[in-house]
Amino acid sequence: MSDVISATAGSGAGTIRILLKSVKFIILSYIISLILLLVLAFVIVYTDISETISGPAVNIITLSGAFISSLLTAKNLTSRGWLFGFVTGTFNIAFLFVAGTLFTSSAFFTVPRIMFMLYGGMCGAIGGIIGVNVGKN
Repeated sequence: MSDVISATAGSGAGTIRILLKSVKFIILSYIISLILLLVLAFVIVYTDISETISGPAVNIITLSGAFISSLLTAKNLTSRGWLFGFVTGTFNIAFLFVAGTLFTSSAFFTVPRIMFMLYGGMCGAIGGIIGVNVGKN
């Protein structure tokens, strides 16, 4: 059980270790999301499915990535999975927006983007809650 991390209030080194692990899981969630987006692209191109589903499908895949990275981050925690999940999910989405603004001229702080980051945080919090409880079994 040495892999289980206790996230107590005074453990600064433990918090940094958790955040570094969450970066690893965020990268893994990006890889999974990329594969799912490629599958979606092939399905749209090679079937009669309408392209109107692409927007909602991309949002679902992106939020699922935030959920997965938070779940994996919190799996080795003993407490505060919701907090670390929220931070991981929000960072997951925020990094995508930062990377997107590097390649486009769009503004970073818009209401829809902030709302989507909050949605990512909520999905992350749910993933963190589930991850802490799954890790106990």
